[in-house]
Amino acid sequence: KQYYKANRESILDAKKQHHEANRESILDAKKQYYEANRESILDAKKQYHEANRESRLDAMKQYHEANRESRLNATKQYHEANRESRLNAMKQYYKANRESILDAKKQYHEANKDSKLNAMKQQNEANRDSRLNAMKQHHS
Repeated sequence: KQYYKANRESILDAKKQHHEANRESILDAKKQYYEANRESILDAKKQYHEANRESRLDAMKQYHEANRESRLNATKQYHEANRESRLNAMKQYYKANRESILDAKKQYHEANKDSKLNAMKQQNEANRDSRLNAMKQHHS
């Protein structure tokens, strides 16, 4: 009887130790699981933020590059339009100036022609008067 009682207590102690060891083993496994899970989550977050940072940097780089090209194109178009505008203005200026010069020459030659005609008329009249006076004096 004492043998069975001692054996029973020994078995119960062994079960108790087994359950206690099993409980500690389960707790250790859970602790390792949660620690590994926590590290995995932290690594994933770190990779996410790194990828997000690189993505934002690429997007900013593309934005600034596109903006730079857009500004360069706008500046180029502005200068091209400005150049064409200046060329057209110069063309119009020279055309108007040329026409003005041609008009002035025409008026000058017209006035010169009239002046020559008047001078010739006056000279012819003076010559005529002089000849008439000479003839009158000669006949008198």
